[in-house]
Amino acid sequence: MTPPAPAPAPTPTPPPPPPAPSPSPSPTPAPSTNHAPVANAGANQSTTDGVPVQLDGSASTEPDNDPMTYIWTVSAKPTGSTATITSPYDQKPTFKPDVIGTYKIQLEVRDGRGLNGTSEMTVTVTGPAIALTSSAFANGGQIPIAYGGRQGESNQSPPLTITNKPTGTKQFAIIMDDEGCGTGASACVHWGVFNLPPGKTSIAADENLTLLNGVVLGKAYNGATGYQGPNPPAGPAHTYKITVYALGGLAPVEPGSPVPQYTRASFEAKYGQYILAQSTISGTYP
Repeated sequence: MTPPAPAPAPTPTPPPPPPAPSPSPSPTPAPSTNHAPVANAGANQSTTDGVPVQLDGSASTEPDNDPMTYIWTVSAKPTGSTATITSPYDQKPTFKPDVIGTYKIQLEVRDGRGLNGTSEMTVTVTGPAIALTSSAFANGGQIPIAYGGRQGESNQSPPLTITNKPTGTKQFAIIMDDEGCGTGASACVHWGVFNLPPGKTSIAADENLTLLNGVVLGKAYNGATGYQGPNPPAGPAHTYKITVYALGGLAPVEPGSPVPQYTRASFEAKYGQYILAQSTISGTYP
């Protein structure tokens, strides 16, 4: 008997393939950081009345080297000024002040990606001091009898000359008072002239200033309108002060009714914000 054939050997099961390695994650890109530009409006500057200055924003920086735009503005200026900046989007524009005083200039720089920076500087404008003189008497000297107000005296207003009128002057005011009879707002008023045109810088003796359009004469200590010459009581001489005020832009016109009455102190208290410059001379009487 033929023995049975041996059973075939089982086929070995191949091992499973090794697992595929996990792919490495792609690195996350670092976010882009935008830095604000740094504005630099330059150093403070000084100039004289009517002389322009060049502003300079070239020291401003942009950390990301983005292109910058420039915006210049006048953030504060003296009363009466209407000055603006020529070519305010330039890096180095020109600024011409129009009245004496201090101006604040702001520079804003932008990077075009939503960030900005600001900087501020000042421009200080000076000029020759306004001066008031009289050909009738020296400052601090004796006022001649022709300008006195005692009985029998001429009671003429003195001749006056105004020099170095500030740029931007819109009108003058002139006040004469005597602080020998009261100080400050209690002084005795002897003359008040208001709304005097800025071109009227020479006044003749006893000139009728009401012939000029808009001029208003104030009330004197004795209730009379117009000039009332020195008339001190017996005793030591009194000192009379005459002040001219150069008033800027928006100074209100002084109405003629009721008749205004101001000492130098009370006028300065009311109109101080409009006064560009002032000058005073004094004289004694008798």
